[in-house]
Amino acid sequence: DKTVRWHCRGHMPHAERQGAMQGVTFRLADAIHPEALRRISQSPLEVGSRTYLQQINELLDRGHGDCVLGHPAIAARLVDILRHFDGQRYSLHAWVVMPNHVHALVEPCPGWTLSQVMDGWKSFSAQEISRMVSRRGPLGERESFDRMIRDAEHYYRSIEYIHLNPVTAGLVERAQDWAPSSARLWQEGVLPPLLSSSS
Repeated sequence: DKTVRWHCRGHMPHAERQGAMQGVTFRLADAIHPEALRRISQSPLEVGSRTYLQQINELLDRGHGDCVLGHPAIAARLVDILRHFDGQRYSLHAWVVMPNHVHALVEPCPGWTLSQVMDGWKSFSAQEISRMVSRRGPLGERESFDRMIRDAEHYYRSIEYIHLNPVTAGLVERAQDWAPSSARLWQEGVLPPLLSSSS
């Protein structure tokens, strides 16, 4: 089924197609200062456009908020959650856990939607992280960002962006030195470049 279905949970449009690979970003609730987000949202940029998402990513890389995902134990637990149903509910092609947000490249398996995958990741990770830091109240932002992968070039550019995010944010000098990331696995050939739906 190649039908694209659109839905909206807040102010961001989300597109889904059975078996389509998606680049997704979700973040902590305090990862972007509300005033900065308001300024972008009121700009003439189309919400969900490439330029809009670039500005969102730049704000995320400033490291605003508590950045609890920067704690090694929490980041490692979140990686476990991301990979838990890999090969069963989805194929996880690349990921990085940044101090206040997560990027992933994911392809839902037949019978699963991106919404279901994201709901599982966000709800379980919120429970686990809140338990680890003894925190109450909302942890993650309800709204996430996603972009359907168009072709092989887009696929590899997305992987490069994901793996280089810790470098561009000034956290490490080499992508493979950032532990909560798939960069080292790709370098070692553990994650081959499979393009089942994007080739």
